[in-house]
Amino acid sequence: MTPLRVAGVLLLWLLAGCAQPGTLVVVLPGEDGSVGRIDVSRGGDSVTLDTARASASVDTAGGLAQQSVDQAMVDTAFGRALAARPIPPRKFVLYFELDSDTLTPESVEAFEQVFDDISARKHFEVTVVGHTDTTAATDYNHGLSLERARQIESMLVDRGLAGDEITAYGRGELDPLVATADDVAEPLNRRVEIMVR
Repeated sequence: MTPLRVAGVLLLWLLAGCAQPGTLVVVLPGEDGSVGRIDVSRGGDSVTLDTARASASVDTAGGLAQQSVDQAMVDTAFGRALAARPIPPRKFVLYFELDSDTLTPESVEAFEQVFDDISARKHFEVTVVGHTDTTAATDYNHGLSLERARQIESMLVDRGLAGDEITAYGRGELDPLVATADDVAEPLNRRVEIMVR
């Protein structure tokens, strides 16, 4: 469960814990279709909601009722709140040619997804972390990983982002995606990881 999803479940739990007349609690599926579970109680009554769009409400007389709502009802009741949610953080991984800060052809195309995601956000923060394989000396790899991170930073700035919206640093060969011995040219380790939030 993502941190944002957990926060949403906790918020619903808090609302359910102090359910007052007129309260409506609805379980919404995550982007992947998964559904959590929440128990709603009022006085001695309790209901468990564990299916998509299952809901419970407290009427003006204080009675607890379980029901299921359709998407149109969700949109009517919660449309403005749902539209105001921030876009969840997203991680991208781009790969580089051996011993260079040149993106692979596939990663040149994938960079467009990074920029599109950033462009869709009103406010954002971007962290770029460079990595290498183990084919060179540790100090050299640290410098190369920083060059890779700065290359992506430069590409984003060229597209109109301000430099202070981006944090770039290198990790060298310290955090391999694929564990290898020294002097192994592992393409999956020659990468930058970009976190957009």
